[in-house]
Amino acid sequence: MERGKLDKGGYSSISGPRVIEKTFSDMSISGSGFGSGSGLGGLSTDMDSFASKPKGRPSTAATAPGKGFGMKLGKTQKTNQFLESLKAEGEVILEDVQPSAVSTRSSALPPSDPVTVNIEEKLNVVVKRDGGISNFDVQGTLALQVLNDTDGFIHLQIESQDMPGLSFKTHPNINKDLFNSQQILGAKDPNRPFPSGQNETPLVKWRIQGMDESSLPLSVNCWPSVSGNETYVNIEYEASEMFDLHNVVISIPLPALREAPSVRQIDGEWK
Repeated sequence: MERGKLDKGGYSSISGPRVIEKTFSDMSISGSGFGSGSGLGGLSTDMDSFASKPKGRPSTAATAPGKGFGMKLGKTQKTNQFLESLKAEGEVILEDVQPSAVSTRSSALPPSDPVTVNIEEKLNVVVKRDGGISNFDVQGTLALQVLNDTDGFIHLQIESQDMPGLSFKTHPNINKDLFNSQQILGAKDPNRPFPSGQNETPLVKWRIQGMDESSLPLSVNCWPSVSGNETYVNIEYEASEMFDLHNVVISIPLPALREAPSVRQIDGEWK
């Protein structure tokens, strides 16, 4: 997340939601995680650029390259030999990070700007094996953080598009009439500033349902084949040209094996 400065009593213009913009992060094969910034129906801003990475997230995965690449798996080498061979070739081996060790917003450096806006979206999608989707749900949140009460007398101007399946839900202390008529986020009591301090205050949430497969930022195909006592698996991904993907992680569930799979070819990093 990036920050923008606002003057007391001023208006900030934020444009969105949009059907397709250009930033995603933290995608996985199960569809969990949808990065902050402008995305499927997200909110972008004219203050500065609120895009790309949620604050406090470590960049632990390789940047996703162009589309049409993949990886092959087999079963030949043992775990230690496999890792040592990758290290010998100059590969960077990333250790598994326990959930408790992942950086959180509370552990991130405190903001120095008087006003900080955080825009986050999450995508939950279920893709059928033979194509098509059975569930496509986008949920987003716009949160505000104000350091001092004197900077809390502000409004945020939202620009949205009329799109099917889009719905908004504002905080109880937001002036709903003002938001519904002019799409301006302001306090219900104009004489009271937004809450100040180190905690963020969610101002508005949105949800989009019923989108089709063409809106997916990333598609993954898996092609296994058995030869004797070995199994060869080709996993290919194709990224949409409409998105600039960062920190993409594809998790592949494997059965319990005595030997680690042998990666014959990969575009990116494997751990």
